Amino acid sequence: KRVSSVIESAAEPSSEKKNVINPECFQIAGLETKISMPKVGFGTYRFKGSGAAQKATIDALKTGYRLIDTAYVYGGEKTEMEIGKALNSSQCPVPRSDIFITTKHWRSFHGYDETMKCFDTSLKRL
Repeated sequence: KRVSSVIESAAEPSSEKKNVINPECFQIAGLETKISMPKVGFGTYRFKGSGAAQKATIDALKTGYRLIDTAYVYGGEKTEMEIGKALNSSQCPVPRSDIFITTKHWRSFHGYDETMKCFDTSLKRL
């Protein structure tokens, strides 16, 4: 319900309600590389690998999100794959170059080599 009300209140004004987030509602964080990254993203924590994350990711991008947040273990380690499918789908409404993805490694992957192994796995999934 909270997301719906945010989306409705951020929608562009018109005679009919649109289900699109106005990009001006989100501040942008400046990185040292001079790339601007959205401060607000779409989280995928509660998806359980049933295909829902793929559909939700496409819907979030259609709504205006440009940052998708996930993690190695979300959805029984299936959510990253679903997000990857969404981004490679013909239904994806935005070019990949306009999308930011954040992910997190699991606690069994601490240390440089283990972190890089987890990163490589996440990258392949996405």
